[in-house]
Amino acid sequence: SRIAVADQNCRLELYDPQTGDILKGIRLGYHVKPRSLAFSPNGRQIAIGTENGSIQLWNHEAEEEPSVRLQGHNHWVLCMAYSSCGQWLASGSSGQTVRIWRRCQQQQLPEGAGGVESWSCETVVGSFFASVQRVSWNTYGPLEFVTRSWDKSVRIWRISVAGDIDDGGGKGGVTVNMIWGSNIGRLCVEGLRFEGATGLDPVYEKLLLQRGAIDASVGATAADEVAIAGDISE
Repeated sequence: SRIAVADQNCRLELYDPQTGDILKGIRLGYHVKPRSLAFSPNGRQIAIGTENGSIQLWNHEAEEEPSVRLQGHNHWVLCMAYSSCGQWLASGSSGQTVRIWRRCQQQQLPEGAGGVESWSCETVVGSFFASVQRVSWNTYGPLEFVTRSWDKSVRIWRISVAGDIDDGGGKGGVTVNMIWGSNIGRLCVEGLRFEGATGLDPVYEKLLLQRGAIDASVGATAADEVAIAGDISE
């Protein structure tokens, strides 16, 4: 086991937890200040989230510096987590978004074979009202992850992949749906908001409450609002 420590001097160091000795250290680059770290499940790779929005992936057992840089966030990367299979990486930012990255299958080579590792951003989740400070994957169940934001709201998200991933690198479409939210009184589906609606069917009202889309006093009257509630409940 190893302990990774990063500082504001753009340096990352690995320590032996038993002896406290420094095993390896790297410079991340000028003005590449780390804000978050995450080990891959096998412990061989470290994801380094930075203030400039980039994510650097370092295979510390074989490389002297990060070989993969993921670009997409425009704000500080505050949290990251690998899925238990090691094929997915979730990253949350101060820009109120989560990005879901997936390792490209065609680049997976036998250990020691060399080659360039490649990841792609599959989707961006933007249904947040504050910076995303924590992210964690469901270890044993479906492909799900949990987020916690600065406003103390908690969300559970499920990833759906259309089609199978084959050995040639083909992949299906990726969608992310929220299945539960704690922040009552705000709609947690991007682009939709219920305000001042009345008369919701009790079943729809309960489902919307569970998803944080309305508070206890809100319902829907217009037929199109009820139809939207029905879509959300499915």
